[in-house]
Amino acid sequence: MERELIIVGIDPGTTFGISIVNIDGKIIFSESIRNAEISEIIKKISEFGKPIIIATDKKKIPKVIYSIASSFGAKIWYPKEDISIKTKTKIIEEINKNNISIDDLHIRDSIVAAISAYRYLATMLSNIDKNLIALNLEKYSKEVKRLILEKKANNIDAALKLIFSCENLILRPEKLNMLQNVSKNFQEESELLRKIKILEKDNESLREYTKTLENRIRELEKQKEALLNEERIKNENARKEILKQKEIRARDILIKQLLYELKRKKEIVQKFEEQKTITEELKDIINNNRIPVILINNFKAEEIQEIKEKFNINISDFVLMFKNYEPSLFTAKYLSKIKPKAVIINEIEKSELLEKFNIPLLNNLKINNGKFFSWIEKTEFETALSNLKKKKLLNIIEKYKEKFL
Repeated sequence: MERELIIVGIDPGTTFGISIVNIDGKIIFSESIRNAEISEIIKKISEFGKPIIIATDKKKIPKVIYSIASSFGAKIWYPKEDISIKTKTKIIEEINKNNISIDDLHIRDSIVAAISAYRYLATMLSNIDKNLIALNLEKYSKEVKRLILEKKANNIDAALKLIFSCENLILRPEKLNMLQNVSKNFQEESELLRKIKILEKDNESLREYTKTLENRIRELEKQKEALLNEERIKNENARKEILKQKEIRARDILIKQLLYELKRKKEIVQKFEEQKTITEELKDIINNNRIPVILINNFKAEEIQEIKEKFNINISDFVLMFKNYEPSLFTAKYLSKIKPKAVIINEIEKSELLEKFNIPLLNNLKINNGKFFSWIEKTEFETALSNLKKKKLLNIIEKYKEKFL
């Protein structure tokens, strides 16, 4: 049974985002997996079909994308520039007819990559359907698409001939003429297929030349083997030297592997020690009746998510302090869901969006710095929070008086 052709969008990192789209543009799988091995990702993708494209939303292709694409023999799709948050939001809105909230940024980015790659193929797939409908052969749509996408056929004409050959079908002359005319039109419409034909003609000569080279290489290999046999017969010491050199190379390879493994273990230990220091610092802050504060450069959901994953923390236990603040509706919604204790910004005049989502906004507090975290005295924090609540209550009372008294 033929496996379904699929397009896979991947957002790699500590947490892998994976989304899979079939050649009809339907999302058939979407998930994020934390601390996954590449072999696990490849196995998960294989459960849904045969990938023809592995896609990323980044201009610079991550190394892991190359590894996964190579394991399937799939092409890689990537944008000319990194896909912006605005474009991602638009794509999600276009495909999300049920208006379901996608809070996981890794899933969002992998969906955007998969859909963008599908749209890259959409015109060609649409032309195939249009021409098959004209022939009244639309029932062969999936088989034709599969043969062309897997490069087993260069065009609709060739694909249908393969299908009819397998089914022992005979086309009437008029149907065959119509098929050839449609195929000609399809080739004229598809610039991509025209380029492929030109490349295939050029490659024919290369294949012949490659075949000649392969034959020559085989001859040289035979000559080499004959010379080696003569040397082995003439000089046993030479044979022993060859074996010795092989053993040395094998040991060199083993040493390199062990050095790599040692380096990897050291990195794990270093990461563990760092996490231990982070945990101890956080524990010390809490035990000394203080409120932990995290400093974040920009008011962006991606940066908050990175901090959350880096320190493996629950944001609701922290006050977030942003060095640079520019209002963002997406980030404000994200904050309202993860519920930090409070937010500190320098641009108080731009605080309207935070107030709209009932996110506690504090300022004029004494911030004390540690190695990984900053902190505020708990009594000072609770007083500031209490004053904020009183201020909000007084504003509500004043508005009530203005409206009804």
